[in-house]
Amino acid sequence: MLRTRAEAEQVQAAMAALLGRAGAVRTEILPVGDDWRVAGWPYAHPAEAERARLLLAARGLRVSVLAF
Repeated sequence: MLRTRAEAEQVQAAMAALLGRAGAVRTEILPVGDDWRVAGWPYAHPAEAERARLLLAARGLRVSVLAF
């Protein structure tokens, strides 16, 4: 989790730059209690989300894939 909205905005910009396929993936900042998270979606298949997770992890961004 990210402690400040400013930190979340930095992570969102990095995620958008890495995942940006002509706007196919949206990113959004979400409040979670006193912290913040950045979400990226939609993915048609879980395998696509996992590939995105691996790409972000390789660049130092710790992310999780959630099914909902």
